[in-house]
Amino acid sequence: MNVPQSPLASDTESDLDSNAPQQEPSQRLRFQLGTRWILAEGTICDHHPNVVHCRVLPNSLLDRVLWLLRFLPTPLRACVQSRWPERILPPNIVLKRQKIDWVDEFDNELAIYRRLAPLQGTVIPVCYGEAKCPATESTGTRALVLSDVGGIGLDEPAAGGLETEHVESMLMESLQALTSLGVVHDDAKLDNYRLVGDRIVVIDFDSSDILQSGDDDVDLYVKSDAKFATRLYWQSYGGKRPKLM
Repeated sequence: MNVPQSPLASDTESDLDSNAPQQEPSQRLRFQLGTRWILAEGTICDHHPNVVHCRVLPNSLLDRVLWLLRFLPTPLRACVQSRWPERILPPNIVLKRQKIDWVDEFDNELAIYRRLAPLQGTVIPVCYGEAKCPATESTGTRALVLSDVGGIGLDEPAAGGLETEHVESMLMESLQALTSLGVVHDDAKLDNYRLVGDRIVVIDFDSSDILQSGDDDVDLYVKSDAKFATRLYWQSYGGKRPKLM
């Protein structure tokens, strides 16, 4: 709620606030997704060095032709994208590289994205698949290619000022959507929840769990995660003290 050729990546756009964390200068990287080699420019996320926010660059005449596929009618574009996602990537993507020795966690996150396919693009980012990239000192050669959902992390000062009841309600709605498909997020940190319009988009699933059949504690899982994150929000920004449970 996620292995480039150089230590790259980028957090969306630079923040003009002098207190904002400084970003690495953007660099170019090349990685393979499906049948396509992709050239991108990105900057490494300061607090998650395995994550790279990228801008896809045209790499060949074919890439320029493929760009026109974005203007296909929606049903046809969806059909092409479901079979060859590498052919219709958006201009901004996130490359989440596998950390060294985090093979199981990477496999788990990939499986979670597949399970949550109906929620991709609304409650969670779109996962375009697994890419191959050059390894670095701290990352392997595998990476997830995800959509850049934009918005504001609940850990960012710009997200402050919301009513805690509203924050909890948005969290509950998104987390319940996950459990409806058998997934417990289980990583209630503010930077894993992005405020996009009037909803919360959940990211980072390497430690998420798949519910076992007959598990009667689903509501408890959702409520405890939402309550915990809301309390973190309140501790960061103030407002009305949230109820415990």
